[in-house]
Amino acid sequence: MPNRPYKIRTDHYQYIKDNSLSLSSVVQNALNDVMSGDLDPPEENQRDTFNYEFQRTSISLTPEQNEFVGQADFSFTIFVHKILEDRLERERKLQEIDE
Repeated sequence: MPNRPYKIRTDHYQYIKDNSLSLSSVVQNALNDVMSGDLDPPEENQRDTFNYEFQRTSISLTPEQNEFVGQADFSFTIFVHKILEDRLERERKLQEIDE
């Protein structure tokens, strides 16, 4: 499986770790949804980096996903960022409902 380098925000990394998730699996599932037309790719062209710390990691993709990302007209970095932000936002809303 090809690996794509990614600089993940430390708060996103902590969320993945705290929830026992696999970053590669989360991204692969979202990419499958985009490839099948069930999810729209992000329209944003930048991500918020101000006052955040980052760490380097890599994301494993299938050869088909890697080819798709290479030909896509969206930023892979922003795609991953948006997926994680959306998951965090859902978690926040669920916590608010529970309170």
